[in-house]
Amino acid sequence: MKKVFLTAAAVVLAALASCNKENNIEPVSSYETSLVLGLDTPGTKTDLSGTVKLLWAEGDKISVATGESGFVTFSLTDGAGTASGTFSVAGTYTIGSSAQVYYPASICVDWDKVNLPAEYDWSEAGINAPMLGWINNGEYNNLSLMCGVIKLDIANIPDDAAKLVFTAAGQQVSGEFTKDSGGAVNTVSSESGNTITINFTAGERPARTFFIPVPAGTYAGCTIALQKADGTDILKKRANITVAKDKIVYAPALSASSVASQTLFSNSEGTSEWKQFDNPLSGVKAGYHIKFVYTVTDSYPSVTINHDTPENQWNWTELCKVMPSSDNGTSTEFDIVLSESQAELLSNAPHIAIAPNKVRITSVAVEAPGAETVIWTGSVDLGNYTTNFDEDGLKTASFWSNISEGTKLNVYLSENTDLTYCQLYIKSASGWGNIAGLSLETGLTGLTHHSFTLTKTQADAIKAAGIVMQGCNYTITKLTLSK
Repeated sequence: MKKVFLTAAAVVLAALASCNKENNIEPVSSYETSLVLGLDTPGTKTDLSGTVKLLWAEGDKISVATGESGFVTFSLTDGAGTASGTFSVAGTYTIGSSAQVYYPASICVDWDKVNLPAEYDWSEAGINAPMLGWINNGEYNNLSLMCGVIKLDIANIPDDAAKLVFTAAGQQVSGEFTKDSGGAVNTVSSESGNTITINFTAGERPARTFFIPVPAGTYAGCTIALQKADGTDILKKRANITVAKDKIVYAPALSASSVASQTLFSNSEGTSEWKQFDNPLSGVKAGYHIKFVYTVTDSYPSVTINHDTPENQWNWTELCKVMPSSDNGTSTEFDIVLSESQAELLSNAPHIAIAPNKVRITSVAVEAPGAETVIWTGSVDLGNYTTNFDEDGLKTASFWSNISEGTKLNVYLSENTDLTYCQLYIKSASGWGNIAGLSLETGLTGLTHHSFTLTKTQADAIKAAGIVMQGCNYTITKLTLSK
């Protein structure tokens, strides 16, 4: 996990420039131009270091302890969308050399008391969890979570959804708390404040990630509900979740809709021949999956999807070509996640055709997006030559403790311009050894996603040491887990 910094340069500069003679407040600070607070880690933030980043957002405020004036609110004036922000305030204040800093400012009650919100507004910035910082004589200034955080991904959110509600069974999660010497919050009253609501507008965003800040503890029988504005449940799940201070726990992903699969072809014997389908995909949208199960029969296998248009029926155009790498005789599943342009083409195509080459296809199905747990997002360009993707969080064995046989590891990617040779190998972080069956290679076109359904051997190898990746001519943009 990278350090997250905030700088209050404007505040201290103002204090040094204009002492308030009338109130006889002399600015005292060992910081000549800035006050810097860092978020220590990877250990203190999360075992999943490297997979979640904290960024400042417009409107962020912090509360800083001053000498005679108590706590003063500073507002973000620069650095929104980055991990380093400048916070400012009008006036002249004394900032001591061991002052407290609260984020967000609204939680500050006193030196040893905070008020944790019962409601949050969903934000692109992600985590808005309560944090406490200390100014330690101008040396190491750290900012850390006062709680833990539950991360939850929900797919297929309907347009009338308006809020996510977390309810603890007889445990306080919002309202007034005291804090201990380590900065953790302590329950004041378990009789009240047992819900946290995150408000949002569904609109055109059918999938979202929610971060739910809660005090450390075990929440047996807690519920997570997706609701309409009037409180009607759209989706409600009961769970047992244990949360530690300074940690993020990944809850299993949910889907608010269970659209049945549309099977285009199924045959236990399989087929190695061209298969044509008439009017099969009307209404598909971006994010829908075309899923294949196949058996490799020779080296350099491939599957091509062709389509025509109403204006040029039977004039076939290649939409996507997949050339997966696998051992002969191995039954393998992969799926293509449709981009917006691909979905539009297929939705309007009177015919599509599947052309297998050196594979025997046993099923082809179309499915709406399922529930996926996002474990990493970013942009890693593997370049034109073999390049390493070496992310600290993904190399942590404990990160993968919940995967098992049948878990799907989904890799979202885009192709670079040179398609003469594309490679992707998922390897063990222990010695960079190959994990059999977890690879793609050779001239893929139109592929935006690949799903590896893990065997027991593959899952055990990943759980033992975590993963690294190697390859070329891909840009990796997201990794998810699903069932």
